[in-house]
Amino acid sequence: MDKKSKSKLKLRYKRLALHVKHAEGATQRHASRFILRRINNIRMVMTEIMIWLVAVGLLIAGLGAQYTWNMRGNQHDGARPGGVYVEGMIGDVGTLNPLLASSEPEQAAAKLLFSSLYNYDLTGALHTDLAKSMTVRNDKIYTVKLRDAVWHDGQKLTAEDVVYTINLIKNPQIRSPLRVNWLDISARAIDSSTVEFVLPAVYAGFSHALTFPIVPKHILQSVSSSSMREADFSSNPVGSGPFIIKRVQTTESTGSTDVVRMVPNSKYYGTVSTLSRLELRAYGDESLLAKAVKSGEVSAAS
Repeated sequence: MDKKSKSKLKLRYKRLALHVKHAEGATQRHASRFILRRINNIRMVMTEIMIWLVAVGLLIAGLGAQYTWNMRGNQHDGARPGGVYVEGMIGDVGTLNPLLASSEPEQAAAKLLFSSLYNYDLTGALHTDLAKSMTVRNDKIYTVKLRDAVWHDGQKLTAEDVVYTINLIKNPQIRSPLRVNWLDISARAIDSSTVEFVLPAVYAGFSHALTFPIVPKHILQSVSSSSMREADFSSNPVGSGPFIIKRVQTTESTGSTDVVRMVPNSKYYGTVSTLSRLELRAYGDESLLAKAVKSGEVSAAS
């Protein structure tokens, strides 16, 4: 990647960060008006606050979405076909299970390996991802139609996977950071490609809550809730996103560094990357990341 392309990528980063900041303020102001109009019903208000916090949190944590779309945009803006792109980040990679991801590198990997019903583009605008369409009935019942997609192992992705993912999120033993936001929302599979969500209260921004990563039921249903974090899936995940996990390793060449190597998913329902390989390198601190940038070990840093 040449300097001009890197500059474009950095400019996109700054623009998206500014957009996220504005969106956060707008969401918080809207939430305040939303709460005041319903102050007489405490339970409903608390439910709606939690749901709004999903949108706020997802916007604030826009790095993951931004990273995915930067990578997709980078395919047409500087990365040579067949080339290797290496992104340096600060943090560690303790798990690649997207429902347990907490560090910046873990969340970035989740966005590249897994799909969501909805996702954000480079401008921060929300778009359908796995969702082909969505209809609303009585302001609280959302019906989502899924596009044709397969898991990295070739199995078909279905509505059962979406419902299973939500049930995992709601399971207290999983300890997913998204759990509190889904406790009062029910989901069921109407058929193999249709999911219905029933909300306890009206929430116009519900589509923003549908950016959670979807995991495969056929692989994880045999794993007990208590051992989910230690399961093989945490280091060798199967997703449906634009990249497939190739290898995860820790290197001591420039200090302890977690390296996640990925290759393009040729069966991806969207645009297939022209890269031959993509790497995330997670460094322990800023000094290690700075050295990696200076030495050319990474293509860019975030």
